[in-house]
Amino acid sequence: MAVPLFIFAATICRFIRDPAWCDPDGQLAKVLEYRPGTQQSEIDKLDTTYRPVLDRLLLGSEASKASLLEEFQTVVGEIVLLAEPLPIRPLTRLLGVEENVVVRRLKPLHSVLRVPDSPESPVRIFHLSFRDFLVDPKKADKPEKYPFWVNERKTHERLAVRCLELLSEEAGLKKDICGLRLPGTCRSEIDRKIIDTNLPLDVQYACRYWVYHWKESQHLIRDGDLVDCFLTRHLLHWLEALGLLGWVSESIGIVNDLLGLLDQEGSDKVSAFLLDTRRVYHSAIVFAPTKSVVRSTFQDQLPGWLTLLPEVELDWDMCIQTLEGHSHSVQSLWDATTGACTATLKGHTVSVQSVAFSHDSKTLASASGDTTIKLWDATTGTCTIVMRLEFDKTGSSLLTDIGTFTLNNLSLLPTASTAAPALEVSKVMASSLLQHINRLGVGLSEDNAWITWDSYKMLWLPSTYRPGRSDTTASTAAIGCPSGRVLFFGVLGQS
Repeated sequence: MAVPLFIFAATICRFIRDPAWCDPDGQLAKVLEYRPGTQQSEIDKLDTTYRPVLDRLLLGSEASKASLLEEFQTVVGEIVLLAEPLPIRPLTRLLGVEENVVVRRLKPLHSVLRVPDSPESPVRIFHLSFRDFLVDPKKADKPEKYPFWVNERKTHERLAVRCLELLSEEAGLKKDICGLRLPGTCRSEIDRKIIDTNLPLDVQYACRYWVYHWKESQHLIRDGDLVDCFLTRHLLHWLEALGLLGWVSESIGIVNDLLGLLDQEGSDKVSAFLLDTRRVYHSAIVFAPTKSVVRSTFQDQLPGWLTLLPEVELDWDMCIQTLEGHSHSVQSLWDATTGACTATLKGHTVSVQSVAFSHDSKTLASASGDTTIKLWDATTGTCTIVMRLEFDKTGSSLLTDIGTFTLNNLSLLPTASTAAPALEVSKVMASSLLQHINRLGVGLSEDNAWITWDSYKMLWLPSTYRPGRSDTTASTAAIGCPSGRVLFFGVLGQS
């Protein structure tokens, strides 16, 4: 009768035995009224599963129906769109409604919502298809048939606004919210009970997810709006709370999401503020440049006990992030957006001198002074291949696990023979290496004196323009000069 069948069966069984109705026969009769036709779509077949449950709520006067639908949108409509489920009490504080309203509205919905007896356990939907049924945009223009339809964008907007209102209340965010009094206290030294007492679950949720809901509402940010006012007043308090909750790395991505929501017209002030936000957090405000927008805004919150402030630059330099934590023989992979370490690659015994990513960024090659080249899975951080190499006695050939390579002044070319019969498969790998060396598109000569095209020398570089660091794509070369300048050379067309 429904797709998939087990969802229908489980939901209807819970509906029939739901003690809130005390009428199993009537419940079954209600279900049978919605038997689908043979040609109905999967979305339509969800009607058979969920409409008997919801339409049963509409019994009563027109006035009571209007009140019920309003409460349904406020309670159930927002529950199904939460980024993370919440227990009833923090849920009521987040939604801004009385607890008895939430309990009343959830009571007849035990067949579609898991409403626990324990006040500490979260309210959850049994299956995501219930959410899909409620927010299906095809139901928007059929209010008579689908009075319980949930406007996804508007509901996300209501949740975002409620999050910001909650954080802005007197009992919301404030400086040193956990009463630590010592700005240098390590998070690992703070008792989790202290954090949970001063940042209850509803406040934690609002801190973590208000940007998510604002983004899902597709509402743009402008100067002077609710987001601008919140950040101007509570930015440092918000970042402090995220730090206490262990969301420092995620906060960088959250701020980047905010930057992507700016209205291109009328957001100059909040745009400058958010760009500064990516570089500033509470304990570092005294080290922010004197012309920093964030420092100027929160100048009155500088610690009073600091009598001698450090000398700082007037404005920010070009550095966005500094990633630390790796050693000479251990490599670390970092998320360039958040600055979080995603994998640690251990295996070399001597310092790593060179690394290179494959074009799909799935494989990393590292060369070390321990005479090995290792290939790593960039996702899992596991070593997949180890190749050993050394020169022959004459110094004219390089001996490796995949074959012997003869050296000349232009490139590395594999010889006809391989190191051993057992390495017959390595001819394919040697061929791949040759294709990488004699690369197609834009490249650099081995002495960095020429920009090449399909391995042919095209543009000579004076010594002051030769790279200390470089990278290339098929059509562009990026060159970091000794002077500090970064130059980009591109090729238009292929003629």
